[in-house]
Amino acid sequence: MDQDSPIQREPRPIVRKAAKAKRGSTSNTECAQFLEQIVRNGALRIERDLKREEADKA
Repeated sequence: MDQDSPIQREPRPIVRKAAKAKRGSTSNTECAQFLEQIVRNGALRIERDLKREEADKA
């Protein structure tokens, strides 16, 4: 039916719910990357502290 119509329709605008969902998906990936960075930094700090303790014992 839409194909037979001679009137061109504009695409429907993104509604609020869809826009929020779209924004939320990007922030979830950003949060995941941020948390992974925190974990990496924590692991590096632990390794550094262990090396420092071994150096102090020697």
